Amino acid sequence: MSDRIKWLDIAKGIGIIFVIFAHVLTISPALLNYIYSFHMPLFFFISGYLFSDTKYKTLKDFSKKKAQTLLVPYFIFSAVSFIYWALIQTRMGDDIQHPNLFHAFIGIFYSNPADHAMSYNVALWFLTCLFCTEILFFIVKKRNENKHHLIISLVLFSILGYLYSLYVHFNLPWSIDVAFSAVVFYGVGYLFKTVNKNDYFLQKFSRIPVLLIVVAVNYFLSQINHEIDMASNELHNYFLFYTGAFLGIFSWISVSFLIKESKYLSYIGKNSLIIFGLHLKVPADFLDHKLLEINARMVNGNIYGIINTIITLLFMIPVIWVINRFFPFITGKGRKIADELTVKEEISIED
Repeated sequence: MSDRIKWLDIAKGIGIIFVIFAHVLTISPALLNYIYSFHMPLFFFISGYLFSDTKYKTLKDFSKKKAQTLLVPYFIFSAVSFIYWALIQTRMGDDIQHPNLFHAFIGIFYSNPADHAMSYNVALWFLTCLFCTEILFFIVKKRNENKHHLIISLVLFSILGYLYSLYVHFNLPWSIDVAFSAVVFYGVGYLFKTVNKNDYFLQKFSRIPVLLIVVAVNYFLSQINHEIDMASNELHNYFLFYTGAFLGIFSWISVSFLIKESKYLSYIGKNSLIIFGLHLKVPADFLDHKLLEINARMVNGNIYGIINTIITLLFMIPVIWVINRFFPFITGKGRKIADELTVKEEISIED
């Protein structure tokens, strides 16, 4: 995108901060319930908002591009994570109950976190699931050019995804079963773009009093539905799941819109793929085993989570720079685009 939508980058930045924070095991269950109610649906929604039904005419062209931007990063991050996990993490005491290397190796190709199959880096399930979600939506969109038909299709998928999570206890490869539900958020993101031309919707409804009410309602509902987990396809109550997810999405894209500009959040958002792929590796282990050596008994668990998140992001800055500067293919970028992004980020941070 030559003209980046600033609030989208900020929203991705906020979203990835929630992802890192939610992976800190010391934070309170109530806060986990709230974050998990919307943080992954938010990323599917943002991806749908960026979907273009005119840029790619055929499924082949679309699939090729998405393989470059999602599957290439997935397999590279998986290979790096697996090697690190096998040679270092298992010897540091992590995953001591599940050190089955063959099981984890097969997990790279099956890409579903069930039964500890992705112990090497559980966060990577999202990349293959997003790939399946994008392909699914492309097919559905091409068969339902009428907006009303598309909405009906999304409702049917929401029911299908929920019934599968409830009655079928078999996790499909690449989290295809999760994609049945994820495509709903992706599709709503696409449809939201049609009513938010020139940010009309966000300008009209992004008001702080409204946001406070929405966040409060979302928090309350999340405590009733408890911790949902899209990675494991645990959605609990159908209405609470979708209501909570959309309330969370609306509140945080509105916050992103109200912020308008933030060089730090934008930087994080633009590089969310790298952070997503690697934040559970070296930064997390360094924090747990070398640097802080503190736990929930010494400080409040949520405070520890904030400290952990901040230091993880600081750790990721040189990693982001190296990948964008020397290995842009890892994230599906060409050398020219990566160089331009690196220069802009350096200027932005120095301002």
